[in-house]
Amino acid sequence: MNAITMLTAALTRCAGCLEAEAHDREMDEEAEKRAEMRELREIVRAMRQARPA
Repeated sequence: MNAITMLTAALTRCAGCLEAEAHDREMDEEAEKRAEMRELREIVRAMRQARPA
């Protein structure tokens, strides 16, 4: 195996790892946004229930 082939293989693996990491980060951000929305909905619900009729 020559050096160019080895370098290409290493760069390909590196690119794959970076893509996977970016995808994981996107999924984490989406989960965080969903959690924040749930929290806001709970706050609004509590405020509506506390409001005098």
